[in-house]
Amino acid sequence: MQDSPATREDLLVRDSARMTLYRFFALALTDPAARRRADLVDHEFLSEVVLGARFLSSSPETRPAQLAAGERSPEELALDGCVKLLQECPRAVENGYRQIFGLLMAQDCPPYETEYCPQTFSVYRSHQIADVAGFYRAFGLQTALDCPERTDHVALELDFMSWLIAKGAHARQVPELHHGDDVCRDAERRFFEAHLAWWIPAFARALEMKVQSWDPADRASRFHVELVRNLAAFVAAERAILAVDPPSRLAAPAPDDEASEPCRSCESGSTG
Repeated sequence: MQDSPATREDLLVRDSARMTLYRFFALALTDPAARRRADLVDHEFLSEVVLGARFLSSSPETRPAQLAAGERSPEELALDGCVKLLQECPRAVENGYRQIFGLLMAQDCPPYETEYCPQTFSVYRSHQIADVAGFYRAFGLQTALDCPERTDHVALELDFMSWLIAKGAHARQVPELHHGDDVCRDAERRFFEAHLAWWIPAFARALEMKVQSWDPADRASRFHVELVRNLAAFVAAERAILAVDPPSRLAAPAPDDEASEPCRSCESGSTG
């Protein structure tokens, strides 16, 4: 059964908003040393971010039946404040990132999926990282060389979702690529459920708790608090769109000292 023209148009608008927000969150959580971080201050892109958040916050299909622990209501999605702070004080925001994450892995709010795994065994965590890398390889992607990170870094996982949505949207507009749209939709749901939904709210909560101890007038603090609150709302919206059940409990950081350095064997290229 094919989508009607109106439905196809609705899907394109919705997926454009989703793709833009995934890209925004990925860039905002990317090390400032990475070249692609420069896209974060592009005026046209930031205008699309604000509009995308407004669209998703007002869309009935973004309302999950229930919020999971750590999530926020999709109706709270509003990135105007984050965008304004980025435009007014980009250097302060960059310095805030460095202060949060530092040169070594932040133990209190690590930006790596496997640092939230309840199983702290290195073999188990290596399997999780390998699964993430397998998704990337299946679509011909690899992590960026200008700023290498473990494949389970939050920015890479979010960027991968943006890429999947873009690829699926393109396939949807080309009749002979319609099967590719189905493949991307399936991959979106599977990757989101296995590698984002269960730990991103915990990461957002941990990061918010860390920066809330800063000076309330600090602009970098305000930016990152707004950022992760919106990220927690966006995850809830995505669960509704992708029909993913809520996690049974809120994860918590459980860093493995042995895995505190990037896994060089898993680094190889860009999801962007």
